[in-house]
Formats: sequence, structure tokens, C-alpha cells
Amino acid sequence: MYSVPPTYSMPSMSPQPMSLSQILDETFSLYRRNFSTFAAIAVFMALPGLVLSLMLTALTLSDLTTHIQDLERELARGRIQDPSELLPLLQPFLSLGAVSLIISALDFFVFRSLGEAASAIGVRDAYAQQASAGTALAEALRRIVPLVIWALLLSLIVLVPLLLLGLVVAAMIINEGSAFRVLFCLLLPLWPIVFLYLGIKLIFGSRVIALEGAGISQAWSRSWQLTKGAFWRVVGVTLAISILVAVLSTIIGGVAGLVPALLIGDSLAGSIISSALSAIVGALIAPITYIGITLLYYDLRRQHDWAAQAPAEMYPGRLS
Repeated sequence: MYSVPPTYSMPSMSPQPMSLSQILDETFSLYRRNFSTFAAIAVFMALPGLVLSLMLTALTLSDLTTHIQDLERELARGRIQDPSELLPLLQPFLSLGAVSLIISALDFFVFRSLGEAASAIGVRDAYAQQASAGTALAEALRRIVPLVIWALLLSLIVLVPLLLLGLVVAAMIINEGSAFRVLFCLLLPLWPIVFLYLGIKLIFGSRVIALEGAGISQAWSRSWQLTKGAFWRVVGVTLAISILVAVLSTIIGGVAGLVPALLIGDSLAGSIISSALSAIVGALIAPITYIGITLLYYDLRRQHDWAAQAPAEMYPGRLS
């Protein structure tokens, strides 16, 4: 038996699914009324990406540019005869790549998983009038192990088909056989279809882990159940929210990043400030996605559990 969501304040309950406009309207309403909570969670999520962006901006405009010039100069003069002589010149790039990989892994597997779960918990707590970023993050942190494992599982769903495609391409290059070309032509269009299907069927997994205390296998089956009969609805809502967030991020983030460049000029400080502002604006827009998908999760959960256990209060209504 799954836990029952909190009681929501809505005078007239309807068993009808929430429309896209209702989900978007409720998303912006929740975000506006609980801005400090969701903004704090968003900034927490953005920390690794912000650090990486600032680091790359600073290095690209200073030391890294010098190393690139040194490498080009040595290659142009023909002084490098042994490939091992490249190692000292390539060391800064290798170090930067290693640090970037570690920060990116922390960003995707830890901070993003915690932030997504904390946002879902924030939506739940908002209807109980007790939303708090610290409380939401602390509760999400207690589920960090299954959340990270879930993120690893989702990444494998993407990487394994790509690895198979890479092996087929390698076999095509080595053997030049028509059979591998046929296999490649079959796998190439199949991968995005499989990726889309599994991505939608498993979209609620982290929310099931965070809000229902489920394990990995339960999250898989629960998310699969919730999307049964609603696949294309989930695709449409997710696509609409993603497009909206992308447009807002491009316009507002672009303007925010352009202002420092115009005021300070083309300098290291201006580039760093511009990069930081763009990252922060993008982070503050991201909760629209997490809130909207969580509302869709609750709506599908209400419909799925209606006959078994869901009284009228399971319908996520508007805050008064």
C-alpha cells in the first residue's frame, strides 16, 4: 500500500485529469507562493555546474589560452618528434578534463538527483503549508543511495545502446561487411525510440523513491504502472514544459548574460559574471520542470489509485 499524499485545499474535487493549462497554471502558482523554497533547491542543484562553468571560463580566457598557444608553437616548429614529449604540454588539458568529469558526475548523479527529489518533496509540503528547502533537502538526502542508483540506471539505459552502436560501427570499419551496415541501419532509428519509450515510462522513478519511500524495483514498477494508458499524455506534457523552459532559459539567460558584457566589456571579469548570471537564471527557471512533472505524477497517481484508496483529497488542488 502506497502512502497517501497530503490533504489539499480544493473545494470541489473532480476525477477528471488535469489539463496542460491547469498543470502549468498550478506550477507557476506553486513556484510564486513558495519561491524561496524552490529557488534555494535550484541554486543547490546548480552549484557543481556553476563551479564548472566559472572554472572553464576563467581558464579558457587565461592560462588555458597560453597552453594552447605553446602547443601550437611547438607543433609548428616541428620540435616534437616523440609523442611522449606532448605529455607535459597536454597535462593542463588532461587535468582539466579529469576535474570536469568529476564535477559533471557529482552534478548529474548526486546534486541533480537530490534537487529533483527535494523539489518533489517541496511540492508535497507546499500543500501542507510547511515547505522548506532545508527540510526537503534533508529528507531527500536520507534517500540518496536509491536516488543515485536510479540515476546510474537511467544513464545505463542511454549508454548501453550507444555502446552497441559504437561496436557495430567499429565492426563496419574493420570488416566492411554489408551485414553490419544493415544492423547499423536497424539500430540507429531504434535507439531514440527505445530511449524515448523507457525515458517516459520511468520518468516518475525518482519521485516514487522520494515521496513513497520505494526501492529501485518498486520505483521501476510503480512508474511503469502510473504511465500505463497515459504514455502520450506524459509525452505531451513533458515536451510542452521542456519547450517552455528552454525558451525562457534562452531569452532570460541570454539577456542576463549579455548585460555584464555590455557594462564591463570583453574582459575576464565580465565573462565570469556573465557566465555566472546565465547559470543562475537557468537554475531558477529549472524548477518549472520539476514542479510540473511532480504535479503530473500526483494527477496520474490519483487516477491510478482512485478506486483502491484515493479519497477526494488526493487531487492536488490550488493553494488558497
